[in-house]
Amino acid sequence: MKKVAYSIGSNQNFIKNAKVYFGQFLKDRGYEEKQVGKDLLLYTTKLRRIEISNRTMPTDYGFSVIIYNLKNEDHLILVHVPWNRQDDSFVFLRESFYEIISNPKVVQTILGTKWFKGLKGYRLNES
Repeated sequence: MKKVAYSIGSNQNFIKNAKVYFGQFLKDRGYEEKQVGKDLLLYTTKLRRIEISNRTMPTDYGFSVIIYNLKNEDHLILVHVPWNRQDDSFVFLRESFYEIISNPKVVQTILGTKWFKGLKGYRLNES
């Protein structure tokens, strides 16, 4: 069986592109940014915490944006893109960003004006 090699781009480029698409949008809405490690960005307000990550080790989780309600520790997965659906030019970041900001319920959740329990965000299947 032939082993398949894959590449999801460098972590440095991931962080740079994640900040381009998500960073300014979130900072303009009152979030503070903190980079934690090479594949994780945190954005926080008094009501919400958003984790943007592209984890590949120890398992290939892929790209995700998870928002936490700091009042009750509930969370929602706003974006999930498995590693095998990603591209080196990070088009998946742009597409997922525009998908979530075009959803009024996601934007209300990000702003902290309302929490939609069970809200489904942007997800791509493994295949």
